[in-house]
Amino acid sequence: MAGRFAEQWAGTLTRGRGYANLARGLPLMSSSRPAPMRFLRVLVAFALLSSGTFGCAKRVVLNPTELERVERAGVKRLRVYPSNKIVLMYEKKAREGSYEVQRRVEESERRDEIKHVITKNTAGQVIDSEDVNGAKMLWVTFDPSCEVKACAFGFAQSENGPYRLAVLPPREEATDPIPYRGCKRKGTRLKLGKVASLAEMNDVYLLKKGGGKVLTVELEILKVTDKGVRTKVQRSRGIE
Repeated sequence: MAGRFAEQWAGTLTRGRGYANLARGLPLMSSSRPAPMRFLRVLVAFALLSSGTFGCAKRVVLNPTELERVERAGVKRLRVYPSNKIVLMYEKKAREGSYEVQRRVEESERRDEIKHVITKNTAGQVIDSEDVNGAKMLWVTFDPSCEVKACAFGFAQSENGPYRLAVLPPREEATDPIPYRGCKRKGTRLKLGKVASLAEMNDVYLLKKGGGKVLTVELEILKVTDKGVRTKVQRSRGIE
């Protein structure tokens, strides 16, 4: 499979070079000429990766069971990811404006905004954890310059397992951030609330949709699961 893939692409490359030479008035390159060995090796590697020969990591929701296994293994550099893109809009405190009266009244005021974006592929790290209202809170940083929970995001454990976004980091000389799930528009703004029951221990940031659907931002991890089967063959010698 990988060999046929490499041969087809090698032929395509060779024909492409021949057409380019023909356009410049040079002799047409023969399609039977082999492609460079380095290029073939790259194609074979790409084919193997595409076919899943080396396996791939799958994103799964981080739950207390997975977290406990990680902590027992002593893994300190585990990377976590948000399930959805997060956009935070900070508004800096208004600067002193001006008010002038000439032939008309002129009033001006300038406002500065900071847009903080965290994509689904932005890797984070758990730097601290604590119990808040009887539930575990994970403090996650997505910036190497942040090493304390004062500048980190808080993800609260929910009753059904996932850790959901619950606390946003403040910024100096700025108002509290306005969070959005996915992109910045009116229908994606997140607000604090309960997901399913008023008895839940902590409020989390959520987005309520039609039909009672509730969307949140959860922590995910990359996990490789190897469930291959090793077969040992035994052959009977038969009766003489």
